[in-house]
Amino acid sequence: MQLLRLLRPGVLLVVVLLIAATGCHDESGVHVLGLEIEGQRVLSTEEIRAVMTTTTGGVLPWSSRPPFNRETFQEDLVRIARLYEARGYPDARVSVVAADLNEKGDGIRLRIGIDEGEPIRIESIRLEGVDDLPVDLQARLRANVPDAGGPRDRERLLEVVRVVRETLLDHGYAHAQVELNESPGAAPRTVALTVTATPGPVAVFGDITVVGNARIGEDVIRRQLTFRPDDVYRQRDIIRSERRLSSIQALQFANIDAPPPEGGTATRIPVTVTVAEDLLRRLELRAGYGTEDRVRAGIEWAHLNFGGGLRQFTAAARWSAIDRGASVGLVQPYLGRTGWSLETSASSWWRSEAIYTSETTGGRVGLSRRFGERAMRFGARAPSDVLRVSYVIERLRYMVRPEVLEDVTNVDTLIALGLDPIDGRGRGTKGALAVEYERTATDNLANPSRGYSVSALWEEARPTLGGTFDYRKLTMEARGYVPLGGTVVAGRLRTGTIVAESDGDAPFSERFFLGGSTSLRGWGRFQVSPLRDGIPVGGRTMLDGSLELRVPVRGPLGAVAFVDAGNVWSGSLDATVSGLRTSAGAGIRYATPIGVVRTDIGVQLTPIDGLLIDGEPESRRWRLHLSIGQAF
Repeated sequence: MQLLRLLRPGVLLVVVLLIAATGCHDESGVHVLGLEIEGQRVLSTEEIRAVMTTTTGGVLPWSSRPPFNRETFQEDLVRIARLYEARGYPDARVSVVAADLNEKGDGIRLRIGIDEGEPIRIESIRLEGVDDLPVDLQARLRANVPDAGGPRDRERLLEVVRVVRETLLDHGYAHAQVELNESPGAAPRTVALTVTATPGPVAVFGDITVVGNARIGEDVIRRQLTFRPDDVYRQRDIIRSERRLSSIQALQFANIDAPPPEGGTATRIPVTVTVAEDLLRRLELRAGYGTEDRVRAGIEWAHLNFGGGLRQFTAAARWSAIDRGASVGLVQPYLGRTGWSLETSASSWWRSEAIYTSETTGGRVGLSRRFGERAMRFGARAPSDVLRVSYVIERLRYMVRPEVLEDVTNVDTLIALGLDPIDGRGRGTKGALAVEYERTATDNLANPSRGYSVSALWEEARPTLGGTFDYRKLTMEARGYVPLGGTVVAGRLRTGTIVAESDGDAPFSERFFLGGSTSLRGWGRFQVSPLRDGIPVGGRTMLDGSLELRVPVRGPLGAVAFVDAGNVWSGSLDATVSGLRTSAGAGIRYATPIGVVRTDIGVQLTPIDGLLIDGEPESRRWRLHLSIGQAF
């Protein structure tokens, strides 16, 4: 009855206006062209639109336009009133509603006016039932209680109740219960609130039972748990342990159940870990096409419990126009109880770039560790942190293409780059220590729309480590994704540098190049770098950035507008903002079960004077890029 009162005379006005506006038109043929909201001060337009079913669709001319439904629109008005009541404004009214048909009679523009009214305010709020707890825990609990004077926002108050209870659960109070009680305040339009906590006794984890495992040892499952019997009960340990179990590829499902027994007095809480095993042997075949690598194919076989203990063995091969080769790898996930995993791999790869070809054969052995795991809170995905430390030993052979060699007339250039001046060949052995750090906090790894990721790689190659090269390489990258309604703003920044006494102290195949489908679109692959006789020869410092606006169009179809900027410089730590090359363009995205199919057209805004392609001056200022997966 209260909601009907709040909506009068708004709902009556809605009925009159919509009947008059739509007349005898078939409602299924009328689409929503516009929706405006006026008069809101406390809540944003986005918050109000979030509770409405009536929408206007996309902003592009070809975007779908949702049909108008009179009953749904009236229900939206009720939902708006409920939203305001929940936020402490029970007298808010939908005071003005306008509905205008276009000339064709197939589109309607809606306008909602809101009179928010005065709020019910919190006169006082107390936290009771925690006086016997440790002082530091009391302080933490009281810090979550808001100050008096604000509106009675039920959503925020329920969040206070939740956080207080979770805090108690994370400090051993497995039986904790929290209630919110409300009574009229002394002043008009005020309430007095009491948050009452019943902590119960401090509890510990009891016996742990593992069920559902058949081929994976129970010790492997227990090793993923961050708690042991008789440890203080903490809900965050249960959540962290579930996350660790869920990260195991050999498991389809993992759940940890530790409900306190009824009665509220038990101090030892039994735990049941339930898992469902997945296929332990997997064979994957891959195929695709891109404008750079042309037809590509790959195969990978993996054993996820090789010899037991969740030891992982993989064998893979890949073939395309720009790279082909094979690799094998073995991961020992546990080294005692240190939390580190042992990773070993061996590979042989051949690469074919526009300027050179290279062969790399060797392997690496190293340690990796995942850390910084946190429980999910407020709907955000917890960051995943990985640290890897590796020793790398590789034999490299590379050769400048004969057709490119013919265009390089300066013999000193080849010698400086560590290449034979006669045949353009180079070779050597890389012995290096590598340290890599990654943090990923996105909502989707393949097609993110929210969150961020950062990574850094430091590589130290020295003759004392078994190689012939002598250099230091550092690369860093950051990505960010911000949702704006259905649209996503995505950005990336990369930089890298090679520190060496001379160009010949680092492999030619390690030098930086830009251009292609994932950097400086508008140029071909590896076309952006310092030039020698018009030929890109790579450099020792790189800076690259991209900004994209990803807009949904209809269903799986989306559109993108982008700007790229970057360049490569000859020396170490030699980047300058004034020397950046830029490009801009647009593209189409189509989401499929195997990934996002991507088509981009990039246009050079700052062409490179003197660039030679196939021995001729570069005249084309645009490129079409086709690939699978987002650019970043």
